[in-house]
Amino acid sequence: MIQSYTEQMTDREIRGIDSYEELREMLGVRLVGTSRNLKRLSHCVHAACFDMSLVCILIDDRAGDGNFRYAWLPEEVPGLFGMTAESVIHDAIGVMSRKYPGSIRPIGELLQVECGPADFYVLSNNGFFFGAGAMFYPHLLEEAAVRLGKSFFILPSSV
Repeated sequence: MIQSYTEQMTDREIRGIDSYEELREMLGVRLVGTSRNLKRLSHCVHAACFDMSLVCILIDDRAGDGNFRYAWLPEEVPGLFGMTAESVIHDAIGVMSRKYPGSIRPIGELLQVECGPADFYVLSNNGFFFGAGAMFYPHLLEEAAVRLGKSFFILPSSV
């Protein structure tokens, strides 16, 4: 489980990445409110989704101590490797879902309290960070619908 994170990756560190293979293994996604982040979104790789934006991030968790650093991926970086923003976002979702698998669990289970029939569920990843992005993981929502046996609403939330 991830213990903590800071946003301290520097532009210099990002520019020091030599290959797309190295970059790809650091990719991830984060879901943010568009209107509150317009200035930052204008300079990074992202995709609009209603009033939210799926932001492509770089995650540096190489220390192996449960902590990580991250940074929003600058918009010009995909072009440096001959990639499009769309393909990088696709790769980011795939890497994030592989490294930090998603799950949907009853809220009572996570809070370790006794609840009646589970009416509220929490969708996140196994690191419990930037978990709202897990709703873009391949097949996760379809699996949830089958498991729950009914339709459901998603209310993206964060820290």
